[in-house]
Amino acid sequence: MGVLVVAGSKGGTGKSLLSMSISAFLARKEADFALVDADPTEAASRWSQAIYEGPPFETYAERDEDKLAHLIADLGEQKRLVIVDTPGFDNLSSSVAIASADYVLIPCKSSEADLYEARATMNKVRSLARSTRRDIPARVVLNSVRSTTVANHAANEIRDAGLSPLKCSLGHRADYEVMTHSGKLPINGTAARELRALMAELTELEWLPK
Repeated sequence: MGVLVVAGSKGGTGKSLLSMSISAFLARKEADFALVDADPTEAASRWSQAIYEGPPFETYAERDEDKLAHLIADLGEQKRLVIVDTPGFDNLSSSVAIASADYVLIPCKSSEADLYEARATMNKVRSLARSTRRDIPARVVLNSVRSTTVANHAANEIRDAGLSPLKCSLGHRADYEVMTHSGKLPINGTAARELRALMAELTELEWLPK
């Protein structure tokens, strides 16, 4: 299947939340995957090992960029999918992960500053795709959106910038924050519907195993 990297030029966009959500969803489906946490905060790996409540899945925390490259390559030979949660661009591990990616998911909030950072991330992906001489598909997913009007405007801005937004988005909901403390993936309500729509769209793109 490949390597799915969740990337962004800075922190606070929801990279770890998305990595956690996708991992918990796939674990419930008994998918063959592993999560690699390359962020120095180790939020995703700490969550999966000490807080998460659900079917177990393999998680690795690796800050060293040289070891990270080998770990992603090794896991890519063993698993159908490898999910990589990355730090910001000030850390070389981010570039190493993107260069190893088959697909890149870019979480983005709806402010002008966040849209600017999403463009910077896409430019990084395109540069690394050029240097590795291969295509690296990337999509933007709007995260922590407070209204449908804002989501539509932000999606139009993303398209106008030559980027590709996903059809679905994640709202600004307490359930997502609660998940990071409770370890439980939302299974009811609006948050659960948003996550199911996200997973369905990623599966349709063949970024996630069916």
